[in-house]
Amino acid sequence: MTFSGNYHLEDKFKLTLGGALNQYYGKHFGKIIWAQDASNSINDYKWYDGTGLKNDFNIYIKANIRLFRKFFLFGDLQYRDILYKMTGTLEDLRPADQIHSFSFFNPKAGVIY
Repeated sequence: MTFSGNYHLEDKFKLTLGGALNQYYGKHFGKIIWAQDASNSINDYKWYDGTGLKNDFNIYIKANIRLFRKFFLFGDLQYRDILYKMTGTLEDLRPADQIHSFSFFNPKAGVIY
């Protein structure tokens, strides 16, 4: 799901508010397809097998202000949150379960001429 809305005050001020919410789910696996020093390994050996989930959320606001004829200031604030969950087993049947969460704040500002 994505969304955005715009507000314009003539040609002097533009504001955008938007964001997205995405979810990805799927199987994941790892195979050893080649190794220089493989010892007793065989091709296409399945090293791990499991499922993965990624939730990704972001929201942003952008502003563009015209100061003079060809001179603009802009600002952009974004917050983003990502959650990864992985389940599965390794070759020796040990669990490969993992959970990782990341949050970011991404400010930007600048001048356009």
